[in-house]
Amino acid sequence: MRIGSRRMSSVGIGKKMQLILTIRCEEASQLVSESFERKLNWHEKLAIKGHAIVCWSCRQFARQLQFIRSAMNRRSNLELEDLS
Repeated sequence: MRIGSRRMSSVGIGKKMQLILTIRCEEASQLVSESFERKLNWHEKLAIKGHAIVCWSCRQFARQLQFIRSAMNRRSNLELEDLS
């Protein structure tokens, strides 16, 4: 996993915690986007949650992506029902 120019999988637990605590908005939003496509590691999830505590913009971004995903799923389900 890459966060910016930092490679998370190649560092020890102490370095992972440091990276978690210093994650930037750009990195957090990238992880939020990736979370819809793959299962995040524990340190990636923790990084998003920790960042979201202090960043309203990133919390809002995550909510907006979740809303869009839900709307797309509802539309897909409606289209599948129409085909039945």
